[in-house]
Amino acid sequence: MELRDGLVPAPASSDSGLTPGSRRMLAAVANLPEAEGEAFDLVRIQGLTQAEAAQVLGVSAATVNRRLNRGLELLAEALSDLRPDDEVPSSS
Repeated sequence: MELRDGLVPAPASSDSGLTPGSRRMLAAVANLPEAEGEAFDLVRIQGLTQAEAAQVLGVSAATVNRRLNRGLELLAEALSDLRPDDEVPSSS
């Protein structure tokens, strides 16, 4: 049976229940450069191994590793203010 747009009720609320910090994290992931975002999505979100992601992207596993590490660095910079005080790395 097909549904017509007029018969589908609108959601009760557009609020997803995400915290502002969670929204910022999702936005930061979405704003990664394309190559780093693809690697992050395949490995960290979809759960592929780096070797599997390399096959999907048509690059070497080392390239996926570099892109993933760069993406994680960019996310850490963009979201550094969300880190709890007790988890700030020491500068020794």
